[in-house]
Amino acid sequence: MFASFTHLGVELFDFNRCNGFLTNRREITLPLSDTLTYAGGGGFSPNNKLLYVGNIQKYYQVDIFNGLKLRKIATNDGYRDTPMGQTGGIETNFGLVQLAADGKLYMNTTSTTRYLHVIENPNDTGVLCNFKQRAIKLLTFNNGLPKYPNYELGAVVDKCGESGITDNEIEKIEVYPNPAISHISLSGFSIAKPIRYRIYNIIGLELKQGETTNEIDLSSLSNGHYFITLSDYRFRQVTKRIEVRR
Repeated sequence: MFASFTHLGVELFDFNRCNGFLTNRREITLPLSDTLTYAGGGGFSPNNKLLYVGNIQKYYQVDIFNGLKLRKIATNDGYRDTPMGQTGGIETNFGLVQLAADGKLYMNTTSTTRYLHVIENPNDTGVLCNFKQRAIKLLTFNNGLPKYPNYELGAVVDKCGESGITDNEIEKIEVYPNPAISHISLSGFSIAKPIRYRIYNIIGLELKQGETTNEIDLSSLSNGHYFITLSDYRFRQVTKRIEVRR
């Protein structure tokens, strides 16, 4: 799908990657009491079932496949980031959103502050998505977002063939055991070529990468939660949450 964001809501379209056409326009408006005359941004959940939209003060989740149901998930708490020796400060309101490799949505503020907001579980509905204001404090004042590559936008060989969209084998992969002690194995797929993997900690720092046809060594990782991104030779990928517990 394709979404165009404003401070009042969003225009949502079906998007055909093969011909570039936008169809089936839908308009999602925010409640009149929550609209402002400036700022707006949002993004899709990793599973593409939920859409996040809002302005600098209010933020919503839209259930794309459930009648475009709108749920309020956050209200700006008015906190102001005040540099040492200064007064007043800058409000840490809601800005632009970026999907990261760890499956979370990161949000900046519209003015220069030291904070990023985070939607921890963007695939979950309502308050379960766990919107955390100022979850990350940066080392310096910043008015942007980290730059991440586009995901699952590799060659369109499988997407635009005469037979239509084919099954994405990579999404069938299962990771076990989970929690793991020293290694994990992959199952549930029939791809002959090696799978590329990258392992990240909970803040998105890459810790390990490589290729495998079955087993991945986790002995160098300490106890905790991690994300593993698996991708095939056609650049299709899936991200799983894993835990190391000894």
